[in-house]
Amino acid sequence: MHAVLYIGTYDAVLPQLPEAAQKGNDVHHVRGGLCTVDDAVRLCAHAARAPLQSTTHLVVAYDRYMPQAQNMLLKSLEDAAHVQWYFIAPRRDTLLPTVRSRLSEVANVASSAVRAEAEAFLALTYPERLAYLAARYAKATKTDEEKAITHRLAQDIVTQCEARAHRDPIKYAQLARDTRFVRTYLDQPGASGKMLLELLALSV
Repeated sequence: MHAVLYIGTYDAVLPQLPEAAQKGNDVHHVRGGLCTVDDAVRLCAHAARAPLQSTTHLVVAYDRYMPQAQNMLLKSLEDAAHVQWYFIAPRRDTLLPTVRSRLSEVANVASSAVRAEAEAFLALTYPERLAYLAARYAKATKTDEEKAITHRLAQDIVTQCEARAHRDPIKYAQLARDTRFVRTYLDQPGASGKMLLELLALSV
């Protein structure tokens, strides 16, 4: 995964970044309020100049991104495989869907009861995960509020799985593939969140 997304503020996310992305000769951090076309041009140029024989880490943290700037960054995201991109945004919808589809979300730095429940899910055994999902989705049928909570929980479970796969991509190669699949279909109308999470329950 050479392009990842963290949801949160720069200061909150910084300690969560891999050590290699925090400081060093091949590390470049850019932050600001609005990412303009000029900012995107500079980022693309920096990626293009990155040496092929090593990994360059680009940490990009803006509160907002101009659509034109994001479209410019897409090309670099696809071509610069020797560059590890770390995008930091306050919300998922800060970025265009076309950009988000190129990123793996590895952390949502906003603690909540839902996040704690998602983390607890990963600590369960496989049979316990299946039982938990059955109970959780049975509860989701009772009220619209429970349905919304369950969907947020499902999104956070996927995020936690992506973070685990990111930390050890060799050990969790199958998990990385499954989380990409689940992330693609989880928000689709008519998708069964329970069935998708049952797939992850086996992979983690």
